[in-house]
Amino acid sequence: MRLFSIVSLMLAILLIAPDSQARAMPEYSPSHGKMLWFMVISDTHIGAMGSRPVENLTWAVNDAFHIVQPQFILNCGDLVDANAALGIPWAQQEDEWRTYNSIISDSDRALSEYIDIPGNHDQYGDGSLSYYRQWSHWGSHYDRTQHSVRLETDFGIYHFLGVATPGNDGAKWPADNTGLDQGELAYIQQAFDENTDASLHVVFGHHPTSRLKYGKDEFLNALKHYEADMYIYGHTHKYEASFQDSVLHFNIDTLGKGDRDNVTIGVIDQDYLAMRAFSAGIWPYVVVTAPADAGFAGGNPRAYSVPPDWTEAPVRAVVFA
Repeated sequence: MRLFSIVSLMLAILLIAPDSQARAMPEYSPSHGKMLWFMVISDTHIGAMGSRPVENLTWAVNDAFHIVQPQFILNCGDLVDANAALGIPWAQQEDEWRTYNSIISDSDRALSEYIDIPGNHDQYGDGSLSYYRQWSHWGSHYDRTQHSVRLETDFGIYHFLGVATPGNDGAKWPADNTGLDQGELAYIQQAFDENTDASLHVVFGHHPTSRLKYGKDEFLNALKHYEADMYIYGHTHKYEASFQDSVLHFNIDTLGKGDRDNVTIGVIDQDYLAMRAFSAGIWPYVVVTAPADAGFAGGNPRAYSVPPDWTEAPVRAVVFA
């Protein structure tokens, strides 16, 4: 069964300062016409022990996609596990990549509907990420490891940038020489430069910035300079969210090995980005998009204020079930 709805309520607001001349923010509107949403998963680990990796990815690109109807799904890497033997990730396994590729192909997800980037498990024993470039959805089509997507709508331009944080040396587990080299940083800067007219920049990668061994400062400076709205990532197999220099750093749990906080819905509502993590297959999913959550992630610097001269204001949510 497919069901999603936008719920709007009009609530009376106590006027604390009735003579205030506060200006209504353009982001806060009774209208729900300027909205879009996307879905994020990470650490699918196809090839890891047990049935969960295949079952959850199959669910995400089929049942969940049809219920949520996102603009697209972003996969933040560790697409496969590189499970050579005894559950120890060691080197790329073609059978894992074939399984991953067939799950996406069988779902009939178009390039515009599913965007995948590499994680460290996808480069074990393969510094050039040749398996990723041969078998992944976007890597096989574009033969590159980073991707810039410009989404133009009748109400705004939105930029989504996938960055490749795995090392380029093919080091095997437990080594993880993660970072962004000069070529990768140049691609990131060019992508930002080509989309300076975007209303929002959403950046997604595999590793938290704290784990980057090279290119960290340059990457953080780029996020700050170009006023990126969010950097979303996986790798740690846990969920957490915080703001750094007004950029939301959002860590999603593993879809392939975890059982909670492993599916994220991002909703852009009047150019405000609302994020919430859910557990795979546990419906309904509800994302409140208006008013902005001022307390989100320990204090939200991007939250707008409710205009004190309004007698009514919308409470808006998107519901998926």
